[in-house]
Amino acid sequence: MELSQVDKVSENLKILVRTKLWAQLLVAALLGVLSALVLKGSGRFLPPWVIQSITDWAGVPGGIFLALIQMVVLPLIVSSIVISLSGISKQGSAKNLGIISIIVVLVTTLIAAFLGLGITSLLNPGSLLGLTKTELAPVLSPSFVFTPEDLIRLIPENPAESILKGNMLQVLILSIIGGLALGEMGGAQKQSLTGFLESIQALSLRIIAFSMRIAPVAIFGTMLHSVAIAGFSVLSAMGAYLLCSFVGLTALLLVYALMVKFVVGQSPIQFFRKIREVQLLAFSLSSSAATMPSTLQVAKQSLGISDEIADFLIPLGTTINMAGSAIWQSTATLFIAQGFGIHLPLPSLLMIVVITVGASIGTPGVPGAGMGVLAATFSAVGIPAHGITYLLGVDRIVDMGCTVLNVTGDLVLCLIAQTLDRRQKK
Repeated sequence: MELSQVDKVSENLKILVRTKLWAQLLVAALLGVLSALVLKGSGRFLPPWVIQSITDWAGVPGGIFLALIQMVVLPLIVSSIVISLSGISKQGSAKNLGIISIIVVLVTTLIAAFLGLGITSLLNPGSLLGLTKTELAPVLSPSFVFTPEDLIRLIPENPAESILKGNMLQVLILSIIGGLALGEMGGAQKQSLTGFLESIQALSLRIIAFSMRIAPVAIFGTMLHSVAIAGFSVLSAMGAYLLCSFVGLTALLLVYALMVKFVVGQSPIQFFRKIREVQLLAFSLSSSAATMPSTLQVAKQSLGISDEIADFLIPLGTTINMAGSAIWQSTATLFIAQGFGIHLPLPSLLMIVVITVGASIGTPGVPGAGMGVLAATFSAVGIPAHGITYLLGVDRIVDMGCTVLNVTGDLVLCLIAQTLDRRQKK
């Protein structure tokens, strides 16, 4: 009897790993960590250059996977937003969807930034670092001025340059303007442009589907590479920071649950059951852009979101809805400040919130994209830039949690938009 039960469980596990991508990725990540353990323990038998070579080459599949995703992020987002917005604008719903989206994104991102600062201030994990205070940059007097020229510069004068430089905010504005303009067109011109964009969208999704075939190998190599370099000693030393980050992410998850309950009027438990597979996929891939096709499928099939709303808001959310990343950025900034013993006054904390919210809108939904933003935040409030190196050992783990919250936020955004749109039509 016992043997049959074991066989049954074993067979179910085999089916799970064979049919569910997220299960394959989690197994690959675990094997990567175990392989790193074996590699680090083989120092007595292998020369250092062999271990270093294995470590370096192990990260290659992950780099290829990330490059494939980055290659199609911009064309996929542009084509998806333009196509969906051109169809919505004819129904007169584009303005309402846009306003609802901006309000929800700003509110949740502000909540996330304040959650990150509040929880980090309360738990004070940076005090465990005990970093040297030598060669500290002077703490700047924070000020934030948004001039009329800054507003004008948001509109891309050279669309090709904006796309080549990866300026996500300008690309987003370009996509919205193009979608609205295409919605006003008619006849053969609109059909040909729509057909061209649909081909780009289909090609981008095909490339993502191709990249997903190497995802398990990529995750295995990435985990092996990261753990072999950073080591478990770094992971244990950064445990307080990890705890602080995930407490913040859990708090934001509760905020989303309350929004589903009181704004949408649905059971949060049922909502999370319907989206759990895409959450696991997001956790494994650590990329909301790579998860986007699955997020679209869950939105339409599991949550019953209309094609028009899902096709518009999911790509839009992948670009601007980064509340999970906002928690990470505010937590990391205050954590390193605490480590250096830097006291940040209220204006500096508000500056962190402003930069975090602004930077979260337009940060590409790919792993590691926020490090450049974090460096700018450090500079703005007088934190030494090399403090970022203390985060690299556990960045991947925190990024996985942030991606889950970002994808969850996109689906909550769709539910809220559809609910409010239906109420208005009644």
